[in-house]
Amino acid sequence: MQTYFAFDNPRHSSLVKFDLTGKLPSGAIIQSATLSLWVCELLNFTSSDWLQVGPYRVRQYRDWVDTQATWNIFKGSSYWAIPGCESTTSDRFETPDSTLTFYNTSQVNRYYDWNVTASVKEWVENNQANNGWLIRGVDHDGGTDGIKMNTNNGALDYRPVLTITYIPEPETLVLLAAGWIFLSRIHKR
Repeated sequence: MQTYFAFDNPRHSSLVKFDLTGKLPSGAIIQSATLSLWVCELLNFTSSDWLQVGPYRVRQYRDWVDTQATWNIFKGSSYWAIPGCESTTSDRFETPDSTLTFYNTSQVNRYYDWNVTASVKEWVENNQANNGWLIRGVDHDGGTDGIKMNTNNGALDYRPVLTITYIPEPETLVLLAAGWIFLSRIHKR
């Protein structure tokens, strides 16, 4: 699926989630986590346009289901507090984990990386519910610019990637979930 993000129209956003259940050893200490999304197109950018995009952690009681989530519903007959997962007190956190700014000179057909260490630490080290992220525009220059990125079900090479570095030192794993998850280890001496 390709998702179009434009700040002036928040109806263009997407949910991304990776199932980490049983993928990390008990007691793992997260060193870093990076969410990588494939950007395939810039839309309506002029020479001075810019658009900031970020992943917002979805709150613990919004356990959305991929095949059921819509603009109004996160699963079954359960509604978002504000359509589009927009409530910062009930649906998602107010601040993104990190942001990237896109310009008319930004490259396309490549992965862009967001630091999502804070969210993954909460999920793994503090046993918080992992409901993934809402990917949306954070700020912009006032234009109608946007980007398209693959957020799910795209060609295998262009799916979302979550890279997690942690200790202790279990084996390195590469797993396929709602995207790719790369896990690595750090040796301490």
